[in-house]
Amino acid sequence: MRCEVCGKEVRGKTVHVKIEGTVMKTCPGCARFGTRLPPGVGEGRAGGRGRPRKSIPYSREEKVIEFVEDVDRVIREGREAAGLTREELGRKLNEKVSVINRLESGRMVPDKKLAKKLEKALGIRLLTEVKEEKVGFSAGLGKEMTLGDFIKVKKR
Repeated sequence: MRCEVCGKEVRGKTVHVKIEGTVMKTCPGCARFGTRLPPGVGEGRAGGRGRPRKSIPYSREEKVIEFVEDVDRVIREGREAAGLTREELGRKLNEKVSVINRLESGRMVPDKKLAKKLEKALGIRLLTEVKEEKVGFSAGLGKEMTLGDFIKVKKR
């Protein structure tokens, strides 16, 4: 078995740890990068018994919410199309005029809550859903990629 962090061959048992919310099988040395899990947790459906699961290539889509391009222009054009002044839009959204000024000048990007208020008040789209496809792969010669293939750990 190989460590999923450094890629070294693990002699004996691997240590199940949670690193950044992901359960990983690591060597004892890399276990310090995460939180150790109690025995039986993170060992698959059979609790570590039975046939080991085979690694296969996978493809997974993740939905990511992003702002449209030129948010400042979209907000300004939406306000003008609605026939509102900056002061009127500020009152309607319960926001200061200075916030509206900064949004329209591009010096500020709205948070998601404010963006949704702007979308509703002006009938515009500021947030868009982007589908990102995550594809798993192996490094070739039957060796799977590990975190160690991508990063260098500084030793103290």
